[in-house]
Amino acid sequence: MLRVNGRLAARQLQGASRRAFSEGASLRQEAIKTTTTSAPASSAKGAGSKSSHKFRNFVLASIVLGGGAYGTGVYYALKDDKFNELFTEYVPFSESVVNYIEERQFRSKYIEPEGGKIQLGSHRDHPKEADKLVTISKSGMAASEVKEPLPPHISAASPRKDDGSKKEAGTVTPPPVVKKSEGAKKDSGAASKGQSAQAPASSEVKGAGLPLIHVSDVDPMVNDAIKSLNNFIQGVNSQGASADTVNAVSQALVNLSHSVQSLRASHQKQLEESLQNQANKFAQLGRAQAEEAQSAVRNKQAELEDMLHKEEQRLVDVYNRRLVTEIEATKKAVVAIANNRLAAAAHAREAEFARDIASFVDKEREGRLAGLEALSKRVEELETLVASTGNAIDQSRKHAQFQSSITELAHVLAHSNEPVALGPYLKQIRETSGDNEVVDAVLKCIPEDVYQAGVLTPAQLAARFKLLEPEIRKASLLPPDAGVAGHVGSWLFSKLLLKKEGNPTGDDVESILARAHNALGEGRVVDAVEEVNGLKGWPKALARDWLAEGRKRSEVEVLVSVLAAEGKLNGVK
Repeated sequence: MLRVNGRLAARQLQGASRRAFSEGASLRQEAIKTTTTSAPASSAKGAGSKSSHKFRNFVLASIVLGGGAYGTGVYYALKDDKFNELFTEYVPFSESVVNYIEERQFRSKYIEPEGGKIQLGSHRDHPKEADKLVTISKSGMAASEVKEPLPPHISAASPRKDDGSKKEAGTVTPPPVVKKSEGAKKDSGAASKGQSAQAPASSEVKGAGLPLIHVSDVDPMVNDAIKSLNNFIQGVNSQGASADTVNAVSQALVNLSHSVQSLRASHQKQLEESLQNQANKFAQLGRAQAEEAQSAVRNKQAELEDMLHKEEQRLVDVYNRRLVTEIEATKKAVVAIANNRLAAAAHAREAEFARDIASFVDKEREGRLAGLEALSKRVEELETLVASTGNAIDQSRKHAQFQSSITELAHVLAHSNEPVALGPYLKQIRETSGDNEVVDAVLKCIPEDVYQAGVLTPAQLAARFKLLEPEIRKASLLPPDAGVAGHVGSWLFSKLLLKKEGNPTGDDVESILARAHNALGEGRVVDAVEEVNGLKGWPKALARDWLAEGRKRSEVEVLVSVLAAEGKLNGVK
């Protein structure tokens, strides 16, 4: 895109851009007001239907934000050249909008009349060139229509399509100097002579005019501006002006063309430098991308080589396994063929040997082999004896395994320091017992939790009973319906009560505790459980958990003794 050359024209367009930005801001404020005013109404309407307008609000907000962002982008594009290039390159329709705003700004600054004056420049924007700018006032000029043809120097300065010669860019045709009539100077005192002298003087003033501007520029906006300025000059020339005004305006136009040309050259130089910097930047970027591409190619090549090596190794492993499998299959086939041949040869030898034996028996039947039938009977008896002996050996082995399992279970119960799961031992007893109904009945009587958790050891039962003794003793001394004083008294009397030891006789609590304690000390859990089971009332209630564990232990010990007796009976049989 080609813009108006030079920063002078760009800065003069700031007023229109500010107006456009203010208009965009007012539009955004109106849109926000409409959305805020419509929000309560929509909420009031939707209170009954409980429907939200999220999509509509989203669309309105998107339109408002998009318009604001677009207007802000256009404003900064008019302010900054670099942002203008990026904005017009990547944003749709931005180039047309920026061009239109720049054209309107240029026309409002240089072409359109304001307040009866035609402004060629603004001294506020460019104070250094304020002396070069000319303001031509229309006051005092005649408004009559001029139908006379243009002067020769103006018509000669106008561009022609068939003229082969073209002037250089930025050049302006120098204006001819128009002198006043001598008759007007001499006869200024007389009225009649003055009136006769005013007519040729006005014709000479009308003959003087501003030169037309010819700029060889390909920018359509610049050409349109020059065309509009030439139309304005022709209008001024048609109305006529004084020679001093024409000279001042001509000099201002010449200075303006030179400044535009110098600004164009500086802008062209900056553009070339920017293009060179961009070319260097893109060259560096291309080299970096080429290096990245080469690095990616090398990495990809290394990855592919690694994959190729892995695939080769995988294929080698697959073929090695297949080769080993085929070798094993071939070996088995060869061995099977050899075995078949050996079996066939053995069968042939046996058949031949049988024929030989049969012929030999037939020959020797009348001789030394007369007692062959008696010998065969003896052999059958020996075979029967061997079979019975084998069965006896198998039964003895099974009995030994059964006895060993029972012994191992009894050893675990007697010598383990902590509960042991009895499931594996009972399973082994079931497997080695065969189809013994007694063993099956005994194993069914064993509780299910013993298979997983086992039973407490005598030491653990004794320790728990030792902790339980004081509580049982206090409960035995506690009167019925006792209060706090009764509990305190029972605790005190239990501390002062003398404990019995050994195997005392009697059914009192102390005698039962002494006998149970003595039985636990000797490892007789069954007797201790029987003694504790003789308690009554609260003492027995306190010992309920201990009795459950003790009974479980007692049942297991009794069942193990039954299994041991059954094993002994099987051994006797």
